[in-house]
Parts: sequence; structure tokens; C-alpha cells
Amino acid sequence: VKVVREDPVRPGLLYLGTETGIYASWDQGQRWQSLQLNLPNSPINDLVVQSEENDLVAATSGRSFWILDDLTPLQQAGDAGDEGVHLLRPRHAWRIAGGGGGGGGPTAGANPAGPARIHFTLADAPASTDTVAVEIRAPDGGLVRTFSTHPDESVSPGADPLDVSAGLNRVVWDLRHEEIPNIPGAYVFGSLQGRRVVPGTYEVRLHAAGVTQSQPLEVRMDPRADAATVAAMQEQDAFVAEVAAELTEIHRAAGDVDDVNGQIDGLLGRIEGRTGAERVDAAAETLTGDLKTVADSLYQARVVDGQTVINFPSRLKFQYIILHGNAEGAETGVTQGAREVLGDLRVRWTEHRATVEDLLGRRLDEFNRLLDELGFG
Repeated sequence: VKVVREDPVRPGLLYLGTETGIYASWDQGQRWQSLQLNLPNSPINDLVVQSEENDLVAATSGRSFWILDDLTPLQQAGDAGDEGVHLLRPRHAWRIAGGGGGGGGPTAGANPAGPARIHFTLADAPASTDTVAVEIRAPDGGLVRTFSTHPDESVSPGADPLDVSAGLNRVVWDLRHEEIPNIPGAYVFGSLQGRRVVPGTYEVRLHAAGVTQSQPLEVRMDPRADAATVAAMQEQDAFVAEVAAELTEIHRAAGDVDDVNGQIDGLLGRIEGRTGAERVDAAAETLTGDLKTVADSLYQARVVDGQTVINFPSRLKFQYIILHGNAEGAETGVTQGAREVLGDLRVRWTEHRATVEDLLGRRLDEFNRLLDELGFG
């Protein structure tokens, strides 16, 4: 034995450093369990629980420093009641731009997984028909993100898939809203990831085995963002939400236009050679031509990768994506330039939206009446 440290959060939880690794005890040293994980077999010279981030830091002999990130699961082990479901209180998370996994070679360390880690335990693995879901809710109660074992059946259509098993489970949240839905099959130059949340206290809800439990999760501001204020971030959040909402409308409109075009093409193939098909062909040519024109105004279908994007003119979708990414990634609030760009894009989208509504409304109704008249309805 080289060093013993008691956990400052959970009395009775001990960490033991030896010549061959690290051990933990939850009963004042009566029984010990290895905490070696991926730590090489090496002497442990010292152990410290970093109080601010709640990490266990180990100084080794010849193997540098090692950090066990987030002691929450160890400190709250065994706290589950009789319900068979237990949501642990998560550690605070930092709203920091960028980041990612470790790099620099095979011996480099790995960064912690995601800014927010949510842990929960299940006494039994759920049946395939049972739903386990984790919700993130904003300070005002609004739904921010959902993780579900049945994402297609979730109340949130953009739910992330969730795999669970008996025992300890972990959900990693990137502090972002749900991803903006794309046009089916369309290439994305840029990113459709949801916007980052504003610092504040959020609520984590776990739904499992007929039980709902909740815990607070504090999202803290990046300490390096000296010029930023929560008020400016709230203003930024509202602005980026507007951009995301309009981009979502564009994607849905383009998807609907493409879907109708596909249905018309399929119809023409089925009625070819039948009486009245010529009239339908003529009407379809006009309608689909206008549909393709407005679709081409909304997004550039010829772009299929990061190289072809330079070959064809950008369309409304791409310009909204660039505005969304630039405005969302800023740490100094919303610029006047960003507001002016949104104003210009909104004028164009308003015009295109009116065209789409006319084509998929009045014009499509006329086409369907023709089909009924000719017996193709």
C-alpha cells in the first residue's frame, strides 16, 4: 500500500494506490475492487480527488498522470431504491465550443466522452417492446433532446437511438438541440447539428419500467468567453432558433415537392398507352416543370460531395446552413450582419414558400381533378 484517500463526497468510499494499481472500497476497506480499467500495471505514488471537476487523479511511477473522469457513478453506487430504476445526479457540464477525442498518436490520452454524461441503472434489461427514454428539458420546461430505445415512436420525432442493458448505463449529451431534419437524399455541405444550449440548470428525466425520475443538470458558461453574457447567449439562441425553424421549413417543402414529383412520374408510367394519358402527360409536364424549378431554387440537387459544391451555384438551403453555422458558433452574440443576411434570405424564402403552397395546393388539386375526370384517380 502506497496511498489511501477517502472520497470527499461519499464518506466510506476509499481509493487505494498500490505498487500494482488502484482499488476502491465502499465499506471502509473491508472489501476492495480493482479500478484498473485501462491503466497500465504501475506503482501509484499519489491519489487526489479533484474537487471542482470530481475526477480521480493518479500520479504513477513511470507512466505519467492518469485521470478517471467523473466519479459520479462510484459515489452514487448502491443508492437505488426498490423501483429497480435509478437516475444518478449528473456532474455539471461546460458549454465549450470545439473539442473532441484525443489525438497525436497511439500513446495520446483520450478526452472525456462529451460535455454531459448522464448515468442511470436498471435492475433488469427491458423487454424489446418496452421503451426507455431520457429527456433533456430546458429551464422553462421545453423539450431540448430525447434519447429513446424506440426513437420512431417517441413524442420527439428527432429522438436519438438509445441502447440499454441491465446495470449501469450512460447517455452522452453534446449540449445541443436535436439535429435539423434534412431533405431525404440531399447532400449537406456544412452541418445540420442542433444549436448549443444556453448556460443554465436543465432537467434530466428518465422514463423506464413505468417509473419517471428526474435530476438537475447545470450547464456552465465557458470560463474563457469573457465578453459573453447569458443575456447575449439567450438573444443568440432565439435568433439561431429562427434560422433553424426556417431551414426546417425549406427542407420539408423541398421534400414534399420531390415526393410529389416522384408520385407523378410513377403515375405516368402506370397509365402509359391508356385513353386520356396524353392529356395527363401534358398537364404533368407543366406541373412537374414548375415543381422542379422551385425545387432547384430551394436546394442544389447536383451537389453530391465536397468537391461538386464548387461546380454549381448555391441555393437557399446552403445559404441558410452557412448562416446557421456562423451564428450558432459565435461567442459574442448576434451581429447586425447576421440579422441583415437573415432578412434577405427570408424575403426569398417567403416568395418560394408561396410558390410551393400554390403548386402543392391549387395546382395539384387541378391535376387531381383531371385524373378523376379521366378515371385515373
